[in-house]
Amino acid sequence: MLIEIQRERPPNLEDVSNGFSMTIDKDTYYVTRYNIYREGSAVDDFGEYLVTTKGYVSLDRFNEYDDITVPDEVLSGAEPVE
Repeated sequence: MLIEIQRERPPNLEDVSNGFSMTIDKDTYYVTRYNIYREGSAVDDFGEYLVTTKGYVSLDRFNEYDDITVPDEVLSGAEPVE
């Protein structure tokens, strides 16, 4: 998500305000949500404008599946990653 937000950022945007927060489950220590807030201003031929980005990601259903079976044809074609 953060990479996508950066791609949409106008090249002449000056940061005004930024915020980031996350929620962590105190029993499992899993991150269950994170929020991002960003404000910036830019000037172009039409004048000055303000850009505001707000977003969040919610995470749940951890460890819902006990086993994942990879088909043999996938395993036989697999290559190591370095």
